[in-house]
Amino acid sequence: MKPKGTAALDKARAALHAGDATEAARLARTAIKMGAHNTAAWHLLALATAGQQDFDAAIPAFEEALKLAPRDAVVASDYAGVLAEVGLFEQALACADHALVIDPQLAPAWVQRGKALNGLEQMRDAIQALNRALQLAPDLASGHYTYGQVLEALKQPDRALQAYTEAARHAPAHRDAHQKRGRLALQLEKFAEAAESFARALALSPDDAGLLNNHAMALHGLGRFDEALALCDQIIAISPALASAHVNRGRALQMLGRYKEALDAFERAHRLDPDGLPAALNLAMLRLTLGDLARGFAGYESRKRMPELEVQLAGRTHIAGLDALKGRTLIIEAEQGLGDTVQFARFAPRLARHAARTVLAVQPSLVPLMKTLSGVEVMANDDPALPDDAVHALIMSLPHLLGETDVRAAPYLVADPKRVAHWKERIGPQGCRIGINWQGRAVGGDIHRSFPLAALAPIAALPGVRLISLQKYDGLDQLAQLPAGMTVETLGEAFDAQGGAFLDSAAVMQCLDLTITCDTALAHVAGAIGAPVWLALQFVAEWRWGMEGAQTPWYPTMRLFRQSQRGDWAGVFARMAEALAQAVS
Repeated sequence: MKPKGTAALDKARAALHAGDATEAARLARTAIKMGAHNTAAWHLLALATAGQQDFDAAIPAFEEALKLAPRDAVVASDYAGVLAEVGLFEQALACADHALVIDPQLAPAWVQRGKALNGLEQMRDAIQALNRALQLAPDLASGHYTYGQVLEALKQPDRALQAYTEAARHAPAHRDAHQKRGRLALQLEKFAEAAESFARALALSPDDAGLLNNHAMALHGLGRFDEALALCDQIIAISPALASAHVNRGRALQMLGRYKEALDAFERAHRLDPDGLPAALNLAMLRLTLGDLARGFAGYESRKRMPELEVQLAGRTHIAGLDALKGRTLIIEAEQGLGDTVQFARFAPRLARHAARTVLAVQPSLVPLMKTLSGVEVMANDDPALPDDAVHALIMSLPHLLGETDVRAAPYLVADPKRVAHWKERIGPQGCRIGINWQGRAVGGDIHRSFPLAALAPIAALPGVRLISLQKYDGLDQLAQLPAGMTVETLGEAFDAQGGAFLDSAAVMQCLDLTITCDTALAHVAGAIGAPVWLALQFVAEWRWGMEGAQTPWYPTMRLFRQSQRGDWAGVFARMAEALAQAVS
């Protein structure tokens, strides 16, 4: 005769296996009421209530199960996991060790030991425990998942991503493994992996607004803006007050060229979350795009809450107004990319008029070029000789501090005359000499701003045109894949390899008839030295280039060529070839 409650216990096991923790808990309680007062019943109730996140019920159920079977290693191991889940790491470690005394070959107990040690920040021991778990059971998803958590804590996102990938491979229904894999892939700008992971997680939790929001961000990174917008609308229908969904909706609308709707979305997000950084920052940058520079630069001050800038700002006195500069030493600090430093350096001499001494602290590689800027001292931002008794300002805060919306400037940087003479002789006077730069970084947003080298074929085909590569690092592989009849000259490995960033580039551009580039730092260098430059822009360009037009107040010698529709580089370079043919003739 079967013990009382056996049927209810069997049904409870089936419900838990099917993922219905609520029904499993109900059936386990029924079995216990019917007299199934045994380890299996209490263990099952503990697992089910833990699955409901009802730890107040799970912990006493585990205690009862262990009281009935103190030598049950599986129960002790599972209990350790729940204790770690609620942050009781010391107790969790003791419970995992108890399980391993009973059964040293129990791989899940090694996982729980690793989880507890991770919580106690004993990382080396945690890794040893997890390695042991995976030696015993290489396909144990919980082992790979916990390993990923430890690697994340150790700031090793690439290895953590690999661990979560393994966890998801071994347990396709492990929603959290897909979710964490997607989040890390998003962080690493591996958007295809992120989108795949979020899609798999959503198959398990289709109405999870957070997952939908992350999926929208991944689709945005892939340039699939219509799909991202549709997802955001779905999210807002579920959670209309979720500010991040309105931010992502605004970003998608902006990339679709629907600026007014994007502005409404960002303003809505800002109202919902006045202290939220994404809403404030995106709203500011769109205002800059729309030409509302005063409010745009004021709002752009919100970037100071970005973690990397908070670190840079810590422990320093940053000025809030010009009055604080009188008689003081001012350090203007570079931030973000090299192009940003070059672009905003024009404001440094204007601010220097208000201080007794002004030092522009820039990225070390930029120091030689930036030393040609008049009106300020230039030092590397890691130079130990930087003044200690100074007030500080971030370089991209200068327009706001000055209260200026006039961004115009005459050429304010100078190419090294000796290098100009060297490259002028090396390049020679023959033909229409055009420098080209087609790619920024090979990841993230730079991919969308870059264009394929082969897209320059219509320009290369014009009589007398010489294409001269100014490209460094990413994108050089395209030189071996040129269309038939297209040639590109290169300047050798020594080009821009010594002395500092862009020194040779600046000198070469002064020797050329024209430079054609994608939206990268070289464009700013060309404009800053007053060299003629044509800039190829994606359909929705960065805020600094505005929404439309062929001219920019930032650089008088620059001409903008914009995509008329997303991805249409062929149209951009057909118009360039036509304009160049007219200019040459």
